[in-house]
Amino acid sequence: MKLSKRTVIRLGFGLVLLLLLAAVSMSYRVQRSYSAETMGIYHRRVEQEDLRYRLRRTLLLASITARDFLLDPRSDRDAIYRGQIVELQQAASELHQQLAASEPHAGAEEFNAKLHSFWDTLLRLPETSAGFGPNEKFTFVQTQVVPRRNAVADLLRQFSELAQQALKRNEQEFADTQRLATAQLSAILAGCGLLGFLVVWLSLSHSESLERETAEQNLALARGRAELSELSARLMAIQEEERSRISRELHDEIGQALATLRLEVARAEPLCRATAPAALERLAKAREIAERAMASVRGMSALLRPSLLDDMGLGPAIRWLADGFADRSAIPCHVAMSDDAVAGLSEAQATCVFRVLQESLHNIEKHAQARNVTISAVRSDGGLTVTVEDDGAGFQAEPPRTRRPGSQLGLLGMRERALAVGGGLTVASAPGAGTKVVLSLPVGAGVPVPALTASAWGAAQA
Repeated sequence: MKLSKRTVIRLGFGLVLLLLLAAVSMSYRVQRSYSAETMGIYHRRVEQEDLRYRLRRTLLLASITARDFLLDPRSDRDAIYRGQIVELQQAASELHQQLAASEPHAGAEEFNAKLHSFWDTLLRLPETSAGFGPNEKFTFVQTQVVPRRNAVADLLRQFSELAQQALKRNEQEFADTQRLATAQLSAILAGCGLLGFLVVWLSLSHSESLERETAEQNLALARGRAELSELSARLMAIQEEERSRISRELHDEIGQALATLRLEVARAEPLCRATAPAALERLAKAREIAERAMASVRGMSALLRPSLLDDMGLGPAIRWLADGFADRSAIPCHVAMSDDAVAGLSEAQATCVFRVLQESLHNIEKHAQARNVTISAVRSDGGLTVTVEDDGAGFQAEPPRTRRPGSQLGLLGMRERALAVGGGLTVASAPGAGTKVVLSLPVGAGVPVPALTASAWGAAQA
């Protein structure tokens, strides 16, 4: 199974995090081990030195006790001396056991023998020194007690030196262990850095690839939007031409036929009075039907493409549209503009304004439940702003991403019309606050205004 770049990048980031966690864990364990080992070595060293010091001190006290015994003239001195020596021997034995447990060494047997000889000499001192004179007592201390004490002390010093050498060896082994752990940690960090570099490189490569794909998609989307706008403009141009053609045919062909029919009915009425009076009522109904049909044809023709827009201009067409809306809906429609404000527009722009107003009034009539409607047009330098505002129910505008398919198509069509002639359309509304539709068009010398008709579009495609 081939892995995608995204999966590889995720796996890479996961491995980098795992390596970092492993490095942190190892660093913590090494540091903790280093601290524990250092403190252990230090405590053992202090404990051993303390035991050796206390043992040397006990031996020295025993020697002093022996000297004092030889100098003491009291008769009960033997019992006191033996009690003191036994007590010091017990204390020395406990210290010796603790030292042997914490610091085992090869010379333990020799040390035990010399220590036993020392204590044996001191314990037999009352019997040995019986009858000694002052000089003999001094000689006994110097030749028997002091050498044995010094021998034990020398062994203790040797043990201290051996312990110092063992401590150095332990420190060296610990330092080697630390260097190995440091090397392993460095290797992990190096691998993490290399893997991180690869992940960053893959991420940048993937990001650049996505940017290129996004740019291509945006370009294709922009082209698609341009094509859709062009197609929309073409469809609206075709629609307007088709409406104009149907309006002319209704006015010229069907309207003229109905007018001729009405005239023929009017001419037949005098003839029927003399020859067929019973047909007069039918002729009157036929004339009434012809008049209603003519009115319907004129209404449909005006809705499709009012001749007033082509003959009188945009201003009268807007007033006619507002009056028709007020008559149908019984909602007052106020027009606040002058004919000069909407003068000088191209045919495409005039058609756009008329259709936007027509769609806006249709929406108000159908949905707004308004009490008043206002249409205004303001001309400024380089532009025309047409506003349709009502005080109706309003609505909640839906964002393009959440808009339901098929909803607000009228607003979308008005925006497309505005864009087709280089303008823009904004809609401001809220529930209970009415609706305001603002159409902005560029007007004036030097302002390019597209006017795409069906024939022009076909020529452009060719």
